[in-house]
Amino acid sequence: MTSGEKGFDKGQFLDKSSDVQAAVTMYGISNLLEIGDGFPDAIAKVHQSPAVTEALLVNGTAFADFPGASIGSNPEKALQASPVGHVAGNKPPFLIMHGSADTLVSPRQSVQLYEALKSKGDKVEYVLVEGAGHGDLTWYQPPIIDRVVEWFTATLGGPIKSSKSEPASNTGNL
Repeated sequence: MTSGEKGFDKGQFLDKSSDVQAAVTMYGISNLLEIGDGFPDAIAKVHQSPAVTEALLVNGTAFADFPGASIGSNPEKALQASPVGHVAGNKPPFLIMHGSADTLVSPRQSVQLYEALKSKGDKVEYVLVEGAGHGDLTWYQPPIIDRVVEWFTATLGGPIKSSKSEPASNTGNL
């Protein structure tokens, strides 16, 4: 989501583009500010805790004079850590997939990303996989794997093949 945001380009090879050409996301988080939405109240309340994973990753752990902070305590910081906080600008084509039975990350997260990209005219597809949970066995079955491979092939084309007379390339192309 940060393609084109040069502030994230660090280290070597800065003369090369780091822009992503195509992306597939499976059961991903898209908006930390609404991470509990779509769940029963008891689960949604857990996501308001300063001890929940996303709060720890964004705000750090409680230590010394810092009592910890919930994910919603700093909306700007949470949005910057969320894909929906980086929707502006040109984005690569996306295939967004989520399981209807996911109890860890609500399918609403994927719907939010889909709607945000679609509303600005980006190329995006959304697939709700009926009965799939979060990272369960469904995601490792041929229909899912084939769907992803077919999407990448249709979006980016097939692998680049070198002729037998050419030496193998060190550029990373297949």
